[in-house]
Amino acid sequence: MQMKRRSKHSDNDLVALIEEYRATHGNLPHSMDFVAVWALNEGKIQASRRSIVKEVARRLSRAAQHQHHRDPQGRRVRTYHAAKYQRLTTGGQMVFETMWDHIESMSAEHWRVSSSQRLGQIAGECKSLKTDEESFMENNPNGSGYVSNLVFNFEGFVESGAAGLTETLAPSEFSEGFGYGESI
Repeated sequence: MQMKRRSKHSDNDLVALIEEYRATHGNLPHSMDFVAVWALNEGKIQASRRSIVKEVARRLSRAAQHQHHRDPQGRRVRTYHAAKYQRLTTGGQMVFETMWDHIESMSAEHWRVSSSQRLGQIAGECKSLKTDEESFMENNPNGSGYVSNLVFNFEGFVESGAAGLTETLAPSEFSEGFGYGESI
């Protein structure tokens, strides 16, 4: 399967690869890195130059997304901010392009677009999480009797940070029983 452009069809093909990997590896939780290495090694995916460029761009975007610095007031802030803009290609097609800019030099318009898009992503993630939880509670025998602890009022978290939002597992809890011993 050659990956040329992203479409619903290629997503279905990739999901089929994930399912094949799970079936051949005990249906255990898995890293997408392991699935990718397996698919490439088995000749199930052949990367084109375009997909390599997209992968490097994705890695650069991830690095920019995670880059923080201290502002003059001592706050830890994200350094680079992304905003999607529409543009017309030379062929006349309307496409979206993600543009990154530095917080200390970006325009107010870039900030407005970036921050409103980020807020929309957060709202979408909350809706998706609530739907997933409802499905877990209704369709998974382990969810029977589960009492939801999801609260979507973030006022307290905005001021105090996300310290109370995540539950962590000790390394031994994470690796035991999940089939993580494989190396890339």
